[in-house]
Amino acid sequence: MGTPLILILHESSFNNLKDNNINIISNQKLKKQIANHYDNIVTIMLRVENDLDAYKTYSTLKPYFLKYFSHENIKSKFKAADFNPKDYYDYDMNLNALILTDTLGLKKDSAFKIDLAESITFTGFKIEMYANFLAEIYKLNESITQELQRIN
Repeated sequence: MGTPLILILHESSFNNLKDNNINIISNQKLKKQIANHYDNIVTIMLRVENDLDAYKTYSTLKPYFLKYFSHENIKSKFKAADFNPKDYYDYDMNLNALILTDTLGLKKDSAFKIDLAESITFTGFKIEMYANFLAEIYKLNESITQELQRIN
């Protein structure tokens, strides 16, 4: 299940570069890669996250959870310190344990199956989109690093 996000990306370095002569970058391939990243990839990401109607999986599936599940009053406790106290803020995270109370009803509910399938598909699309976005950032970062090493 997902929660709609508002995506904000830091573009001031790119805008500064454009405003103060992008031709300072002599490597044409890198210049095109930077321009493509900000003019195309970032624009698409911002549009998908901020301008298009989000498929609100939580609000769509919540009625099914209320109808077919209950939760235990006892909460599981996790501490960030259990993972790596040097790297994480030490907070307590509480999770309610969901209990399926009407298995037969849930199995027979075709509307639930359709909404769940749409939710899974949409969530998969978003995960793939972000994975591709991160891959492009890594490629761009590597190209910039290589160019800096070349000119230094």
